[in-house]
Amino acid sequence: MKFIPNQKYRLYTRLPIADAKQRLREHLDSPKRWYNPSRSGKAYDGEMTADEFIINQVGLLRASTWADIRGQFSTVDGKTRIDVCLMISKPELRLTACGIGFLVIMFGGMLWSNWKMTHSLRTTFLFALILFGGLLLVYLVTTLNFLMAANQSKKFLARLFEAEEVTL
Repeated sequence: MKFIPNQKYRLYTRLPIADAKQRLREHLDSPKRWYNPSRSGKAYDGEMTADEFIINQVGLLRASTWADIRGQFSTVDGKTRIDVCLMISKPELRLTACGIGFLVIMFGGMLWSNWKMTHSLRTTFLFALILFGGLLLVYLVTTLNFLMAANQSKKFLARLFEAEEVTL
């Protein structure tokens, strides 16, 4: 069971590697660090090396906080194979860790102080339930956000490369 969301899949296309790279390059903006002020309208930013690419979807404020998409081009049986791995981005992972840390400190402190003062299992259990619910909510929001971005990226890449998908 995986706790940090990620997806791996493989695309096959009839396009040569050079054409596939050129198509991808046309849809990429140059990578920026914290904030992407470019108004080019391109939905992805990133960079390409010889046979690999690392891109990510650009969010509403042009900040790259969605899934990191890593891919590798290769030729198999006369077709171009693109191995793609989607992982949660570092900024989103940091945001999730901060949310979880905040919940643990806040409700964990309340849980401990309540137990020390009242020794009541009922209210202590209530605080523990609220803490668990908050942690579950943060995890679900992060996972759903990742899955939405992953599905958008998967459709985009399949359409861009005119490819058929094979999920691993």
